[in-house]
Amino acid sequence: MSKFELVFDLIIAFIFFGLIGTLGGFFALLFWSGLGFDLILKLSVAIGATAGLLGAAVPFTRKSAVFVITLFAPSGW
Repeated sequence: MSKFELVFDLIIAFIFFGLIGTLGGFFALLFWSGLGFDLILKLSVAIGATAGLLGAAVPFTRKSAVFVITLFAPSGW
């Protein structure tokens, strides 16, 4: 695996799992907590960053995120 491919996979996985973690954390905190909206936003960003780091750190999840993204990519890529 080249360094470029590794960096590309890390960036894709961090964004993919970070977005999933941010949205999941936001809705979970919004529905099941009585916190203020500004604190919910800050906590959901922290949850998303943590999910992005964890998702990009594990090789299996990193490769699965890239696989899911390539399923929706145009055929010329």
